[in-house]
Amino acid sequence: MFDIPFETIFFYLFAAISIVFTFLAVTVQKLVHSAVALMLVLTTSAAFYIMLGAEFMAGVQILLYVGGVLILVVFAIMVTSSHELKQEAPTVKRNFAAIFAAVAFFITSFYVFTNDFFNVTNKTLPQDEIGAIGKSFLNYSKNGQILSFELISIILLAALIGGIVIGRKDDDQGSKS
Repeated sequence: MFDIPFETIFFYLFAAISIVFTFLAVTVQKLVHSAVALMLVLTTSAAFYIMLGAEFMAGVQILLYVGGVLILVVFAIMVTSSHELKQEAPTVKRNFAAIFAAVAFFITSFYVFTNDFFNVTNKTLPQDEIGAIGKSFLNYSKNGQILSFELISIILLAALIGGIVIGRKDDDQGSKS
């Protein structure tokens, strides 16, 4: 009937998810909900990297931005404005949706890991190659990665400061000194 490749279907699916959650990240009133929407946007960006064959970049996207930057922002929000984060008790529909999502994630993960989708070999890197990778991160030469290493630390620091500034509530907002 239709001869649409799976890659095209997944691209449009991830693009739609990314657009919807990008809109939610900037329009939602609660900062924590905005951070969760941003997490899904960053995760779909990692899916785009995987579709392009850049699995390493997808891993960096998940580890650095979702695992590092976003967690720092959420931590800063929770530390600085905890009284605004109180939520009402979840409804039955919300509990059911959470259980459904958890079971679907478990089934999908189990299926992927048991059906050998990843061509993982038991080959390990020799010790000298591991050392070369570590040395390249601290190398100043043309092939060195010191700039990338330092940029990651600056991004994490900026995320922490930004999260604190966003989440901070000024008590003297109406008073003048």
